[in-house]
Parts: sequence; structure tokens; C-alpha cells
Amino acid sequence: MRKREKSFWMAALVGIVGLIIGFFVGEFFMYLSQNVGFLGFLRFLGFSTNFGLDTVGLNLIFATIALGFTINISVMGVLVMVLLLFLYARR
Repeated sequence: MRKREKSFWMAALVGIVGLIIGFFVGEFFMYLSQNVGFLGFLRFLGFSTNFGLDTVGLNLIFATIALGFTINISVMGVLVMVLLLFLYARR
């Protein structure tokens, strides 16, 4: 059972790292598609969307607390995450 818990958390970490790496690669492809004419077909890899909760504030006169949560997921981020999870599962 202990080994299974470790593999789940490692897979979750691999997925998160894949999303982060993919986001930066997607941004790079978006930059290339805007500045290099013949690489315009790479533009869709950089598309991303935001979703989450708006910021909620609590004013206690002596302190103000603000909480919010937003995730930005790109096409390339999902592709890299799936690739890394596939490679991790084959390991």
C-alpha cells in the first residue's frame, strides 16, 4: 500500500510539472508564431484559458484577508502533461 501512495503522488507531481513546462513551451510557440511568419501554425499550441474563483475579501477592521484561486491551462500544457504521464506510467 505504501508503494501505491508514493506512485500516485509522484504521478500528480509529474502532471503538475508537465503543465508548468508545457505552459512555458506554449508561450514560446505563441511568441514564435507572432514573430516568425512561416511558424504561424504553432499559434494554437499557445492558446490558454483561465478558470477559478474570484477573489473574496474579508475586512476585519484591523486586518484584511483576500482569497482567490485561478488556474491557467494551455493546449501545450495538457499535451506535455499527457506525454510525461504516459512516460511515467511506462517506467
